[in-house]
Amino acid sequence: MAIKLTVVKLILSDVSLQEKAQFIKIGGWWDKKSQNEIDIITVNDFEKKCQIYEVKRQQKKINLTKTHEKADIFMQNLPGYSYTVKGLSMEDM
Repeated sequence: MAIKLTVVKLILSDVSLQEKAQFIKIGGWWDKKSQNEIDIITVNDFEKKCQIYEVKRQQKKINLTKTHEKADIFMQNLPGYSYTVKGLSMEDM
């Protein structure tokens, strides 16, 4: 639990979110088949933007190409929204 709380603190301290402070949704996502899972998503409904985070203990295990593929599937639920993808690891804490 401490790791997740620290990750959320990192996301909240992200300059782009701190400056705008307008996102109203934060959470994880997985599809019905449990084939695609996204660790953390923030959704800013005011600007129609999302930030998608892949979280791993070791930075070398973060695969942003795969995360983009998962994000493309998730974003079908939010037509008209744009997104960015970031990786977070223990090195970021």
